[in-house]
Amino acid sequence: MKYLVKSFDIVGYDFSEYTYCEGTCVLHAMGEPTPSHANCLTMEIVLDEVAARRGINRQDERSYDQREFPKVVFAGHLEGPTPCSGCGGYLTGGGDPEDGVVLHP
Repeated sequence: MKYLVKSFDIVGYDFSEYTYCEGTCVLHAMGEPTPSHANCLTMEIVLDEVAARRGINRQDERSYDQREFPKVVFAGHLEGPTPCSGCGGYLTGGGDPEDGVVLHP
């Protein structure tokens, strides 16, 4: 069964002028190790933990800059396939359900 992406689904993160998929690529770009429990959690929960350690309020994206901490990219923000700056896979969105997955090489 294909997963249909909704415009409000998180498909990646913008960090320091680059776009990353919703996998661990953004953690590596931030210089953060991948936690051993990352496979059991969503990336949102992992990033919440990192933000808490760094004193970042992720609930108010206006309170920090994307050079300090990643900001979410929603499927509706994309106009088409966008490559991940980490793994080279594609974040896709923009309303085409056929493209509604992250394709890793």
